[in-house]
Amino acid sequence: MQVLAMLQAQGRKVDGFNQGVGNWNTTQELAMYKDVGMKMKPDIIVLVYFINDGEPIPNYSDVNWLEEHSEAWVVANYRIDALMRSSGEVPDWKKYYRDLYKPDAPGWIKTQQAIADFAKLAKAQDAKLIVVHVPELHELKPYPFQDVTDKVRAVVEAQGVTFIDLLPTVETLPPPSLWVTVPDPHPNGVADAAMSKGIVPALLPVLDDLCRTEKKGC
Repeated sequence: MQVLAMLQAQGRKVDGFNQGVGNWNTTQELAMYKDVGMKMKPDIIVLVYFINDGEPIPNYSDVNWLEEHSEAWVVANYRIDALMRSSGEVPDWKKYYRDLYKPDAPGWIKTQQAIADFAKLAKAQDAKLIVVHVPELHELKPYPFQDVTDKVRAVVEAQGVTFIDLLPTVETLPPPSLWVTVPDPHPNGVADAAMSKGIVPALLPVLDDLCRTEKKGC
């Protein structure tokens, strides 16, 4: 919601809704939009894309009793997994992410279709779709997944959709300064603020056009 606050601070009459859900991929986000978002009839749709959005929808049929009923067990497993990754006892995380984007990877195939469907829905609603890419924050300069970003950009732009890469907003900052904690490299407040500032310029021309043609957001 920092983006809205920044726009409102500039005098823009805007409002919005955050429908993001942690760990959902693009296919799940599309389903949410169809079920809820479309009813709001937005003028602008900002679809946030992260590298793990290429994952297939997980199968929870094999969840055991402890995973379902014990928070302590889930936390302990998370810490064990983090320890194993740091010691190299599990498959390399860079290889894991890159493998998600092989041409025949099921999750990537469905993701590409979901992006195309998002573009069609936005066009049918006369809404502007913008895809915003959030970088993986472990390493930033040089960024190890530029090839993956380029693949996603190509798919997005092939649909005539604007693609905004937020890597330039944070790449000069020390990665740990952007993490919630050392074992949890999700974006913290510093990262959110930097990336929000990167989103605002992409929205201004769209808002200007809405103001000029439909007298909205002026």
